[in-house]
Amino acid sequence: MRAYLLVEGETDLVLFERLLPPEIRRETSIVVVGGRSSIASMARSLMIARGKPVALVADADTVERNAVEQRFQALDELVGSAAAGVPYKVIVAVPEIESWFFAVPGALERLSGTTLTPEQIELGMLRPREVLRQLFQDRMPPHFHRLVGELTESEVQTLRETEPRKELIEFLTEQVQSRGLLPAIGHPQRSGISG
Repeated sequence: MRAYLLVEGETDLVLFERLLPPEIRRETSIVVVGGRSSIASMARSLMIARGKPVALVADADTVERNAVEQRFQALDELVGSAAAGVPYKVIVAVPEIESWFFAVPGALERLSGTTLTPEQIELGMLRPREVLRQLFQDRMPPHFHRLVGELTESEVQTLRETEPRKELIEFLTEQVQSRGLLPAIGHPQRSGISG
């Protein structure tokens, strides 16, 4: 493996196994860390012990701008303090990764059999789990894993081409293609808050 992608839970793993292009997926080890409190610690450990690029995706668990920014800064500082020249990327999903499905509302409409209103799409960006539960009540796919599995290649491609997923894939692509060459100390790859 040439890079690591750290995620909080099994549902995130399922999404990224589908979302990462196959050539990047083969060279990226996706590690489930079991929650937000462990993700920075695991990133630091991997960077120090393995010296390989690390990307991490964590839920903000809020939509409040200052809290989101603080979450990002705290993760970025914790991970960055251990970087020692190892590239890293921090992505914060606002409020949680399930909001990413609202970047492809056509998929949600197709799978639920319901036309989404602009208000539902907006609410989905604020409280995605709640809106997904309402949308799929008794219909397939009620579970996140199934929802990911039912996405078409075109819908997956749309997700790949929109931020912050695009930024994450570009970072991992750069790291995988670099053949292990790391940038000079003091130039880590950083960034990302998603909405």
